[in-house]
Amino acid sequence: MGQCEVTEELYKAVTGSLPSKMEMTDTDEVSKLRPVVGLTAGEAFKFCNALSEKMGYDPVYSDIAWTNLGNNTYCTTVTLDMTKNGYRLPTEAEWEYAARGAGIAAED
Repeated sequence: MGQCEVTEELYKAVTGSLPSKMEMTDTDEVSKLRPVVGLTAGEAFKFCNALSEKMGYDPVYSDIAWTNLGNNTYCTTVTLDMTKNGYRLPTEAEWEYAARGAGIAAED
């Protein structure tokens, strides 16, 4: 698990684009540090795989299937291989453990 949220700067460096409506400018140091918001699960899976490949790790997600519904595209299925060493989203238990360790009370 990362020490902080994925920033717009990192997301753009890895994927070449930003999912948020607020476009980062090279001169705006604050916007470079803004966390990425508004990702779909599928976008998060793709980012994790792209970051894994960029860092020389094996992608964790495969068989990502997309469905188009009107103007929206949704990730409908994905295969997770926990034996791979790449980046992935934390499980619910991992997130709760990290949140409690940071002094944040997770809901029971």
